[in-house]
Amino acid sequence: MLKYAEKKDTNEILSLFNICFPNEEEFVQYFFENFFEPKNTIICIEDRHIVGMAMELEYIISGIGSATYLYGVGTHPDYRGRGICGNILDFSHINDRKKDRAASILIPRNKGLFDFYRQYGYKTCFYVEESVIKCDSIPDGYIFAAPRGEELQSVYERSFSDRPHILRSAAYFDSQIRMFEKSDGGVLGVYDNDKLEGYCFYSVENGSIFFDEGMGELCEIAAKKIMSIKNFNEGIIRGVGKGKDFGMAYFYKNDCDDLYMNLMFN
Repeated sequence: MLKYAEKKDTNEILSLFNICFPNEEEFVQYFFENFFEPKNTIICIEDRHIVGMAMELEYIISGIGSATYLYGVGTHPDYRGRGICGNILDFSHINDRKKDRAASILIPRNKGLFDFYRQYGYKTCFYVEESVIKCDSIPDGYIFAAPRGEELQSVYERSFSDRPHILRSAAYFDSQIRMFEKSDGGVLGVYDNDKLEGYCFYSVENGSIFFDEGMGELCEIAAKKIMSIKNFNEGIIRGVGKGKDFGMAYFYKNDCDDLYMNLMFN
């Protein structure tokens, strides 16, 4: 049986989430305490237990319209191969059309899942650029500080011309800052003449540093400053580009082949 969850289902959904996405308990706990909404979570019930799930988060894509971001799509290992995930996707698509959404979007967890989602009408259309950055010399004359949400929003919007992208509010950026700081990460901005000209969100895991998003003309300088503070010689930085398949979409209208999405709990 497919339906939207109720508050009483929260603990069972949390348990299933940790089974499907192990070794992320700290982040998952923070997500459930601050962002999880049972009413926006599709669940599949079999044998009187929740065995499948998908969370529907609404985002706006510039030039496209409202989209449902399917997050935490998972099936209990004992119930995989029975078409549960496909049924959840169909259920979500039906409700998207009732809500007049423009698209359903998602970020596959690994390369193999791109082929899986293509079976259900999704296509790759969100791209990012990833590259290795070395911690070499840092130019003088810049100020480094923790930026405010509205400053991050301004740099983010300036990084795109007409390319469709996920819209973010200043409050959204503030929530991302809090989330990164909960998991040994954060964001650093670089200022030129008191104006934010670049930023990097970063996370540290398994002895490596990853710059989850770098934006603005001076973002690489921000990344180098972070590496010097955290004692890393190199890291990987992700930003605007088209070098790597990243996300997929199922369009109901306003089709598009080249968009940017990131910092969506991925």
